Amino acid sequence: MKKFDSKVINLIKGCLFSGILLFLTGCTLNYEIDAENNLPLLIGRTKQWHPDALDQSNGAIMYVDASTVFSDAERYSDIYKTMKSQMYQYIGTLVFIKGQEFEATECNRQKQALFNALENMRAIVENSDPFNFANIQKAVENICDGNRQGMIITDFEFYAPDAFGRIQGPHDMDPYLSESFIKWLNKGYQIDILTEPYYEKYNRKDYLKKRFYVFFTDPDDEAPISATMIGQVRKYVVNGDPTIGHCNLVTLRNTDLGMSRVNESNSCDSVISITIYPLESCPGELNAIDATWEDIKQYVMKLDKYNKPMKDDEEGPLPLIDGLVVNNGINYSVSNLSWHATNISKPFMVEQEKEDSLTFETMEEWDLTDAFMVEMNENNEVSVYLTPKILTSKHLYGEKEGFRGNLIRLDIDIDQCTVHEFDEAAFQWKSLGNNYQGRDAVCVSLSIDNALKDISVVPSTMDRKHLYTVFIQTQSIE
Repeated sequence: MKKFDSKVINLIKGCLFSGILLFLTGCTLNYEIDAENNLPLLIGRTKQWHPDALDQSNGAIMYVDASTVFSDAERYSDIYKTMKSQMYQYIGTLVFIKGQEFEATECNRQKQALFNALENMRAIVENSDPFNFANIQKAVENICDGNRQGMIITDFEFYAPDAFGRIQGPHDMDPYLSESFIKWLNKGYQIDILTEPYYEKYNRKDYLKKRFYVFFTDPDDEAPISATMIGQVRKYVVNGDPTIGHCNLVTLRNTDLGMSRVNESNSCDSVISITIYPLESCPGELNAIDATWEDIKQYVMKLDKYNKPMKDDEEGPLPLIDGLVVNNGINYSVSNLSWHATNISKPFMVEQEKEDSLTFETMEEWDLTDAFMVEMNENNEVSVYLTPKILTSKHLYGEKEGFRGNLIRLDIDIDQCTVHEFDEAAFQWKSLGNNYQGRDAVCVSLSIDNALKDISVVPSTMDRKHLYTVFIQTQSIE
């Protein structure tokens, strides 16, 4: 595979898309496609969604449920103690959830400031346990409404006063975290949830509960807090519902699907010449194809002079492009692809004698979707085929019009995807609520499920469905 010309690379460096350019040479006519010198205009026609960067200047914000779930971790949890040793490097603001109130301490990523605040609160909780409920829902809302990396340590037993000031809860059967989780994921960010079992004494009995460490980060950050702290406790992570001293992990993300090249050549290299140039700063490539449309029609599309399939051909048409693969994500797998193609030649044509870009009163674009067929097999390998429609009227500019070449845009998108299952039982516990005692508390597991399946979150939505943009520069049709 050859390196692409540095001039073109510099023009593409700011690109917001993944793409392929295919170049087919042709004869000299009055007007020709000049994609290279118009790449900024071409790039402006593509849209790839990216999340806004989180504010890193003041460090992350960490909320701690000021109750026995925290004081017990300080005393007995190896998982907590391991992560605590790294917290100070990231935590700028520590917030204790004290009933309906939030008590903030600016630690400024100072080890002693953070450890002193945690030790003081542990002593308060152990001596009197004055905060018999915590507005956990509001704490999570604050993180997801903000623009900083966040973390919360809690048991997710959510109590809150009603309109008359009476404390109601726990909301163990209510997926009260769904809205906040959806909001954070819709920003393009990631949520990591660690769950650790522990025993808590209640009415003189020991009850098995769950402690949660939840990280709200941007996966594109160089050093998200989740990567370091979860990395430190990875040896404790197990599959299934964990036992004391172990934990389970689920990650929520919807921006990690994509497409990449796995082969250095295309199948049709055996019949026409194609040179692939990878783009150094973008997940894309340029394919330089040295062939006429007649060669493509006969040897790639396998059509006779009437544009019908050749009767004596046993193999069928070859893909014009292959060697690409769809990369599934942590939570989603692509099950079907969609595509849309247009001929966008006119804005990129130049008059050879004047060497100036042409100005058209209308920038007509022909819909060429019916000229392509994009297939994905069971191994997620993607092949792009041409259909006979490409050879019909209003698909390609011809030599009779005095034009040299065509520029086609092919967008490959996610049409449908499936949601991966997660271990729901690992994120549940037996409720201690008066109305639900002994039943599985499903507030966390339902919130995770709701968020991953929300129509605005799944990657087949308008903002995130795009996988690849293919620009095809061709010779004129004869």
